Amino acid sequence: MPKTESQQNAALLEILKNSPRAFLPFTKKKLDSSQLAVEVSKLLYPDNKDMPANVNFEGKDKKSFLLIASYFSEKEYGEVVKLLLKHTMINPDSAKDPTDHRTALMINVENGNLENVKNFLDANIISQSKVNVNLVDANRKSALMIAAEKGDLEMVKILIERRLADINFMLTDKNGKTALELSKTDLTVPEKIRQEISALIVDAIQKQITNI
Repeated sequence: MPKTESQQNAALLEILKNSPRAFLPFTKKKLDSSQLAVEVSKLLYPDNKDMPANVNFEGKDKKSFLLIASYFSEKEYGEVVKLLLKHTMINPDSAKDPTDHRTALMINVENGNLENVKNFLDANIISQSKVNVNLVDANRKSALMIAAEKGDLEMVKILIERRLADINFMLTDKNGKTALELSKTDLTVPEKIRQEISALIVDAIQKQITNI
């Protein structure tokens, strides 16, 4: 009997939540990122009469497949994130962490998953959805604000380079600070890095104004 969408959703959820402990059938080798993506692909694109899993399905904890995959490192789940983002029906902003309202993009920014973030920012090219870079978490911080505050220079560069026209640099967090102001607050970040991030944001703001 063909498997239903509900059964496929449950199977995919089980794979994602247990894969760090999962092994290839009949072997003692752990699933790597590519092998995990293959298993996920079988459920999203079955080659038999089974129904496909719903790529935007959320479990009882209100977490989508994309959100779950985003909690892990790129080494473990990078290929899965890329696969999910390529799905024509994916909504990259469909689910937020129920505790702090972070989106999958924000979680990847916070975890320093640079390649995943690049795939998020390019998602509108390979699917019908475009990730919203101006969504904010429970502290009213956007993806750029998170990257700027933690001193992740490369992440700030990627966000600005790929979404300059879309980013709202005037967003403020709960304490009324913008991304530019947040880039200067963490004194554990080397001063040179803080200065470079601040200069990048100032230059980006000026470019936005020039193009209005």
